[in-house]
Amino acid sequence: MTSTWRGPGLPPGGIVGLDEYGRDLPHVTDTIHRLVSEHAGEIHYVWPDGNGHIFVKRKRR
Repeated sequence: MTSTWRGPGLPPGGIVGLDEYGRDLPHVTDTIHRLVSEHAGEIHYVWPDGNGHIFVKRKRR
């Protein structure tokens, strides 16, 4: 997700969806938590769908 925030990545107001959240790969969930924490100032909203996906919406600016 770090590269998503830089360069021509996720535009302001954009949404990124990530897979395998909260599933059998705890390192994936841990990494997502770390990245969301590191970029908290840039994130408008985070929502898991309860089915192994999590969505992150970037602030509009």
